Amino acid sequence: MEITLTSSSILSYRDFMKTLQKLLYAAWGKDKVQLMSAYPNKTDAQNISPPIITYSILSKTPGAFKNSAEIKPRYRETIIVNEIVKGEEREIPIELYGQTFDYKILFELWSENGDSADELVEKFQLFMSQYTGYMKKVGVIEVLFDRMEGSNGSGEWKTDLIKRDMIYHIRLDEVTSIRCSLIEEVVISMLMHDSSYNMLLNLSLLEADPSREALYGDPTETNTDDDS
Repeated sequence: MEITLTSSSILSYRDFMKTLQKLLYAAWGKDKVQLMSAYPNKTDAQNISPPIITYSILSKTPGAFKNSAEIKPRYRETIIVNEIVKGEEREIPIELYGQTFDYKILFELWSENGDSADELVEKFQLFMSQYTGYMKKVGVIEVLFDRMEGSNGSGEWKTDLIKRDMIYHIRLDEVTSIRCSLIEEVVISMLMHDSSYNMLLNLSLLEADPSREALYGDPTETNTDDDS
C-alpha cells in the first residue's frame, strides 16, 4: 500500500537525491551533466562523459538541537487511507513516525581540466543556493554548504579527470508508516470525526497499550555528563 503525504514529498535521503537530480537536469539539461551515486561500475564509467557529479554519504546522525538529539522516531500524526478489502472499501488508519537526521553528503565534481572543474564547482554551488527554497517547500529541513575539501589531481574512479570535493549539510525528517491493529482501526475510525480527536486518540491508545507512552513523550533526550 502506497501512502502519499500532501505536506511533504521528500521523506528520505533517496527522495532528496531523486528530487535533486530532477531539478539539476531541468535547470542544466540532462545532456549537460550527469548526477549519480558514487560510483558507477567500470563498464558504465567508460560511457559517461564529463561533467559528472557523484554523491555519497559521509555521515548520518540523529538531528541535534542545542544540547539534545532526537535519538528515536516519535509519533507525528495518524492519517486515514482507503483500501479495498474483500471487494469493499475500508478506511485504514496509519500512524506516522518521524525522526530528524543530519547528513554530511560528499559531492565529487569531475571535469576534464582544472579550469572547467572550478567552473563546475561555482555553477553547482549557485544551483544549490537557488533551489534551497524549493527543496524546503517539499520537505527538506535545511541545506547548508559545509566546506570544500582540498583538490585532488585525479580520482581513483576516473583517473583521466580532475575532481573537486564539496560537502553539504542536509537535515531531513524521515517518516515511516505503521498500520494500526484491527482494534485500533475501529477506535480511530470513530475518533477521526470527533473535534477533540487528538487528545482522545492518544488516551485510548495509551489505555490499550501503556508501553506506547514512550512514543508520545518528549521528542528529544538531553545528554548530560555526570561525573559523580
